[in-house]
This record gives sequence, structure tokens and C-alpha cells, in this order.
Amino acid sequence: MSKFVYALLFAVFALFFQVKPIFAADMPVSVIMESDCAKKGGDLYLPLRDIGKNLGARVDWDNSTKAVTLSQGNTLRTPKIILENNKAMIKSTDLENIFDVDVKEYHSVVVVEKRGELAEARTIARVCAKSGGYAKEDADWLAKIVHAEARGEDYQSKLAVANVILNRTRYPYYPDTIKEVIFDKKSGVQFTPTINGAIYNEPSDDSYLAAAEALGGKNNAADALFFVNPAIAKSSWVSRNRNFIFAIGQHNFYS
Repeated sequence: MSKFVYALLFAVFALFFQVKPIFAADMPVSVIMESDCAKKGGDLYLPLRDIGKNLGARVDWDNSTKAVTLSQGNTLRTPKIILENNKAMIKSTDLENIFDVDVKEYHSVVVVEKRGELAEARTIARVCAKSGGYAKEDADWLAKIVHAEARGEDYQSKLAVANVILNRTRYPYYPDTIKEVIFDKKSGVQFTPTINGAIYNEPSDDSYLAAAEALGGKNNAADALFFVNPAIAKSSWVSRNRNFIFAIGQHNFYS
């Protein structure tokens, strides 16, 4: 049978049975701040319930024995845990073995990825993000604007975009919170993704990592309050009225 016939048969099969590939975005993803992580004796401990639920597991606490039961289908386990702030925490290496995941530590965040046959690893949780005094909602919104403004650009560009937002929260002219800065319209729309809907897209891992590092204090754009992509900018006000500092990727940054 020719390759063309095989391809035709597969196309018909996919049409009738709605074959759908599984991508990372199809998996539930949590962002868990550093207050929900612990370091003990050099080992990293992660919140078992928060991560387990994203992997379809049930975690039950037995107050009399001070132990947890982990249920996955017909499989029951009683993993070794520690209690931290009344939360069951599991060692990262035990988490990897039980759930068949990889725990990857970056500078300011830990990413938990589900192993599998697919080429694309599926992110389950982004854990231990340093808050810098910010809340989880702030991390989410910062990652969203980074993804919307710097999608497809290198990591340093994403980090710089994140820091422009944080710089504005510290500047008297702008609002005090990340979300308010993003949606600020006092002098007109500040960021196009807030009106074209791109702000609501699911951020990439790199965008979350950039947001987490910026929140953790890593700043590669200390004096920048503006960024412009000159290839698509509809206004030249920033380039005419603000001081150019540097360029990263497709963006120019201004003070």
C-alpha cells in the first residue's frame, strides 16, 4: 500500500475519531511560591498535595498516625514526608520516583515535568518561585505580559521586559501593583496585549522563569521604564521623548 493511501486512511480515521495530540498546555499547571517549599539538610522538599493533584493523585492525611496515603488508581502508597507549616512535603527525589517526573532547579524557580514518550515534556508545576514580597497573582500577571510582549525572543529579553514592569511599580508616576501597571491607561494604553487579548494566553516556561527571577531580584534593566519593538510600533513617542539605554532582541529599552 502506498504512503499516500496510508496518509489518506489516517486522515479519515482522525476526522471520525477526533485524534488530538497532547501538548503541555493540555496539562494542569500550578505556580507555587517559595513559602510552600523547604530545604532540609541540603534536600529540596515540595508540597505533595499541590503537585499530586495535577498528576491525578489523591492525598489523604491521617491525623492519628501523622502520615499521608497517596492514591493513584488502585495503587496506594505511604510516602515519607515532613510537615512544614502544616503541609505535607515530599523530598524531590522521592517525588521523581513515585510520579515518574523530573524536578529541575533553575536560579529562582523549580520546574516539575512529567516524563513520557512525547518529545515535548509536560510541565506540571513551577515551584518555589521567589516572591520578593509579591503574591502568586503578581507572578502570574508578570509571566503573562512577558509572554505576550517577548514571545519567541531570548531569555534576557524576557527578563528585561519583566523588569520594566517591576521598575514601574517602584516609580511614583505609575500604579503600585503589577496588574495595575499592566492595565494602566492613565496616559493611554501602555501595553498592546491588554487590548488585543494576548495578555490572557498561557505563558511559556521561559516567561515564568523570567518573571520568577525578576521577582527574586535579578534585574538586567535597572533604569528602564519603557520598551518598544521598532519593527511594529505604531507610535514614535517613546523614541522621540525618552532616553535610549540599550537594545535586546527585537526591543529597544528607554529610561
